[in-house]
Amino acid sequence: MTGAPRREEVIELWFSALKEYLSTTHHQTQLSDQSSKRRKLSPSIQDTYISCSFSETPIPNPILRHPIPRVENPSFSAFQSKLSLPETQTPILIEGAISHWPALSDPNRQWKNPSYLLSHTLDGRRLVPIELGRAYTDSNWTQKIMSFGEFMRDHMFDSPPKHSISPNSKAPHCKPRKKPTAYLAQHDLLTQLPTLRPDICIPDYCYTAPAPPSAPLPGHAPRDSRLPDPLLNAWLGPRGTTSPLHTDPYHNILAQVVGCKYIRLYAPEHSRALWPRGTERGVNMGNTSSIDLGTAMALFPEIGAGLEDSGAIPHHKHQPDEPDPEARAGNRPAVDAQLHGHAREFTKPENSEADCARDPRRRRSFHSRFPGFVDAPYRECVLGPGECLYIPAGWWHYVRSLSPSFSVSFWWD
Repeated sequence: MTGAPRREEVIELWFSALKEYLSTTHHQTQLSDQSSKRRKLSPSIQDTYISCSFSETPIPNPILRHPIPRVENPSFSAFQSKLSLPETQTPILIEGAISHWPALSDPNRQWKNPSYLLSHTLDGRRLVPIELGRAYTDSNWTQKIMSFGEFMRDHMFDSPPKHSISPNSKAPHCKPRKKPTAYLAQHDLLTQLPTLRPDICIPDYCYTAPAPPSAPLPGHAPRDSRLPDPLLNAWLGPRGTTSPLHTDPYHNILAQVVGCKYIRLYAPEHSRALWPRGTERGVNMGNTSSIDLGTAMALFPEIGAGLEDSGAIPHHKHQPDEPDPEARAGNRPAVDAQLHGHAREFTKPENSEADCARDPRRRRSFHSRFPGFVDAPYRECVLGPGECLYIPAGWWHYVRSLSPSFSVSFWWD
């Protein structure tokens, strides 16, 4: 019933009224508690902790052997010229194009403030879809609907933030994160929470007209029509959330609002060396690589980024020189790979990077399973707040959050 025509506006009016009511009630309760010093029996998420900001201190800077070129706020015509030919559609890191966003520049609307985000979710009561587990290809990967407040409280902090204050205590306080890494991934959050939408703007680059690809995109069937408008998706998660090597059928401007991400890309012409998956349980997985890049970087430091001892390498229980049991037919959930090309929870491996590098048997096993991958050329960058990365359609990309991170992707064709 709530999805009937013209009811979206009514529902948003209800949410707006609830937000105003909760804000007023919260303020009155604070004044009452200050005067009577009563103990609250039912604290809200906002009462659990108030953090000035997410921790934006990333793990040590990755080693960038093949950095993506940086460009300062290119003009619309310059960007259109770059996309006018398939061969010139290559990644660039764009600086200065979104610095005016209120989500970055307005002290009262910055997304790095968890309290501000909670204020737009009825103090954390709004429900959001969360992915749990190391990877969608794992048997224990799952999805869960939970409140935004629960997601923030239980999953967004590795340890108590430096500037975290409990209203009932002078000491810093934040519930330690003990649960599996959770990711609010590829969700149209700004449609669900339209009051956050004015905090950002669709980059003008998303209204360019890219030349069509000269060859079929890896893992994607040709489309008969183009997108009428850019597709927006939010990506919010703690340090260590990772998207494995995959491709998307659209051009993408990935805008970083909070935190930092390490990103690696491979051109479509090297798809064969990336060993795309096939059809598994009736699902076309051809847009996702069979290679776990985290493991590959640990085995081959010459293509690593210096992240392998950061605690963010997937722990595999199977023997390295045996076939990956998760890759056997019939052992993967039937999930649309085009919508869920990302992995999740990571733990410290039993063997360090140095141990992996000293084990020639494991390296030989990897070479025999995935010949050509180690020699495939790639490009990489660290994407920080206020920066955008242009990812051309069909390019393979791997993304790892180096700190709590909030990004918005803009797909267009």
